[in-house]
Amino acid sequence: MRAGIGAALLLVASAVPAVAAAPPELLNKTVQVRYTVTMPGRGDDGSTVPGVRNTTRTIYISSAGRLFARRDRTDGGRAQNSDRKDGGPGEMIASTLRLQGRRLVGNAPFISGAAHMEIDFDSSASSCTASLMMGRDSGRAIRWKGVNGVSYTQTAPPTIRMSRARSRQAIPSHSSGQVRPLPAFAGSSARTRQRAPRSPCTS
Repeated sequence: MRAGIGAALLLVASAVPAVAAAPPELLNKTVQVRYTVTMPGRGDDGSTVPGVRNTTRTIYISSAGRLFARRDRTDGGRAQNSDRKDGGPGEMIASTLRLQGRRLVGNAPFISGAAHMEIDFDSSASSCTASLMMGRDSGRAIRWKGVNGVSYTQTAPPTIRMSRARSRQAIPSHSSGQVRPLPAFAGSSARTRQRAPRSPCTS
């Protein structure tokens, strides 16, 4: 799928705690979304990159309605350019997520620009659909930090490809993450949406 801007990271926004009144059908569920963003860029060090980032988001909704999250990402398909971050309630990766009924939403800013993700569950929470938006800040090119620590500026429009989204009953383990407040998503000038294949939950 094509979009007009983006580079990966995501999920996030208000520092509001995970909703305690989560719908019963979402409790003790794990949802996983995979996507690839490709956006050519130029680094502050003068390097150029095709800007391919593969990201997997895994989110667990506990029996108490608390959110735990894991983010795995790889730049350029290279294992040395990979990282993982875990977090529970009040920690960066998870504290920025929130439930709105049967919809899980989150925003994340880049150095310049932002991303917005929505995951919608069906009435039984046995399947879900995921959508991802990337937005520029006041028309400026998106800037993001690579896993290698170098900051890049967008030089061409990106493409976004979303893979299978899964909803299932499971309890992953999580370690601590780092708390960092993130601003709310301010808007978007491009969007891509992918409906995930139906996938039954397993006990």
